Amino acid sequence: MDRRAGMVAMVLGGCAAGKSDSGSHALGFGSAGAAARAALPAEGLGSAFTVSAWVELDRSLPGTDLPVLVAEGGFALWVAADGLAWFGADAADATGVYAPADLRDGAPHHLIGLWDGDSAELYVDGVLAGLHRGTGLAGAGALTVGGWPRRGVVFAGLIDEIHLQTGLHAPEGEAPPVGPASLGADTVRLWAADEGAGRFARDAVEGADLRLDAGVEWVPFNPFGAAR
Repeated sequence: MDRRAGMVAMVLGGCAAGKSDSGSHALGFGSAGAAARAALPAEGLGSAFTVSAWVELDRSLPGTDLPVLVAEGGFALWVAADGLAWFGADAADATGVYAPADLRDGAPHHLIGLWDGDSAELYVDGVLAGLHRGTGLAGAGALTVGGWPRRGVVFAGLIDEIHLQTGLHAPEGEAPPVGPASLGADTVRLWAADEGAGRFARDAVEGADLRLDAGVEWVPFNPFGAAR
């Protein structure tokens, strides 16, 4: 078994869905304390914003909350230990909106969190999963991908296509995206995570690279069209 095939098996616990040898990659998390970090603009994402990413959970979950995107003191998008996705504030109680579907099925899933200044919405694979008012999110703070500094926990599995936008960008139709995220006028950060090597994922907007801790791996991955 070559190094990359062995690493895929390690990160995914044997899950084969969504992998590709065509040059598409994702960031693989699972090593203790390993995450990825980047700076947001000083002005943040504004009073209304949208955050999204593809995720695929490791089949051997550690029994803790799994952070996808966390802006310190601002917002958090995560998967709870029971496999339910959440979107809310980065706070001690971390209240917010959750999706009732269990994501521990070994398949890729697309998560979108929207904050309109008053309420939070969470979409899973294009479907509105829930809404919560008065959550108190903010689109600012040091950004961590795959880690949650406040709680000292890390993600277990794959994260891909990380897109941060100003304004509200609900999905069109009740289905996940069929292709990579597009760079638009409202895009603040976009990490396709397709470099395949190195310690940085390049930002498509202004070069605000995502810095990878040692232990974050590059994994061949293509979520588009994967069976669910």
